[in-house]
Amino acid sequence: MEPNKKMYESTVIINPTLEEHQIEGIIKNIEETVTKLGGSVKSTERWGRKRLSYPIHKRNNGYYAHFEFETENNIITDLERNFEYDDNVMRYLTIRLDAKMLEAKEQQKLKPREPEELAEIDTEVEEDVLEDDVEDFDISEPEDDEVEPSSPDEKPDRP
Repeated sequence: MEPNKKMYESTVIINPTLEEHQIEGIIKNIEETVTKLGGSVKSTERWGRKRLSYPIHKRNNGYYAHFEFETENNIITDLERNFEYDDNVMRYLTIRLDAKMLEAKEQQKLKPREPEELAEIDTEVEEDVLEDDVEDFDISEPEDDEVEPSSPDEKPDRP
């Protein structure tokens, strides 16, 4: 990494109603913009169409793309201005990666997780704990005066 350049990552939500070739065109345009402004794209991840947690521009879905690039900080405003001008970019977020974040990303890449490790769940239950819980649980039938029968015609009293 050059001394004046810093690492950034940008996540963009693209209009999901576009066809695949149109979305690819927008992603290529973003990569070309970063390169044209003096940066270099390190990676591009296509996360695909996902449901949004709240509607954006009356849409409930969006196509997510994630970029990692190295550049000088003075071009970020130009890049974000391009995001604003593009009607198909619904939202974006660009952050600078500091040394701790870069180190954590490298550690994560070096330590791949095995499927067995991810799926491993400890299901052993100690017998004495289970027995203690059963003793505290009352399974007796309710007495007649504890439960009032209700007819379908009755409506509950509500304030």
